Amino acid sequence: MTNGEPGVPLTADIQIIIVDTCEPIPQICLEAWHCNFDAYSGIVTNGNGDSSNKPNLKATFPRTISLSDDDVVINFNAVFPGHYIGRTTRVHVLVRSGTSLNAKSTLRGSNIVHVRQVYFDRDLILLFEPQEPYSRNTQELTTNADDDILAEEAVQVLLGDNLSYGIFAWIAFGIDVTWSHDISLTIYYTSERGVQDEEFSSLSGGPPPNGTAPIGNTNTRTGRL
Repeated sequence: MTNGEPGVPLTADIQIIIVDTCEPIPQICLEAWHCNFDAYSGIVTNGNGDSSNKPNLKATFPRTISLSDDDVVINFNAVFPGHYIGRTTRVHVLVRSGTSLNAKSTLRGSNIVHVRQVYFDRDLILLFEPQEPYSRNTQELTTNADDDILAEEAVQVLLGDNLSYGIFAWIAFGIDVTWSHDISLTIYYTSERGVQDEEFSSLSGGPPPNGTAPIGNTNTRTGRL
């Protein structure tokens, strides 16, 4: 997931449970992505690091897709995320059910059942800000208190006496497996490069995806990633 990006190592365990029963869900698929020290990969726009860095459209750091293991836990290794203008430090996650892999390791037959963001304690974020490479980020840091979308935070612990040893984080959250999310992609990644949606102009906080009235046992939401 790091793609060679600099930063303090982050190991994360995520367990996904059914919100009604609190039972863990086996063979669930989770996508996770976040900024490196100052920007997302695959996006070229104001407020996302260097807006003149056109090759960033081809980049894929730090992004991952993982299936839950026999203990119904999803583990991934990354670097502690940075931030861009207007949002606090966080990790995006998207949960898919009914997923299988094609021969070329692309996804097939999946249904998006949950989209959320996972946050970190303010004191932990401030520990990283003066450290390399995070100190290179000259964009203003938005605190958790000032982030309009922040809903809840993860649990984490440092792995040694200093930040270079890394951090271990874990969280469990419940999902409603009857939901189905329709999403619009900001960037389409082809075999050659990333292609930006012409309707996308800038990063913004914005509200969560809008809910629509449920039909039978199937609930749908639409939104942009």
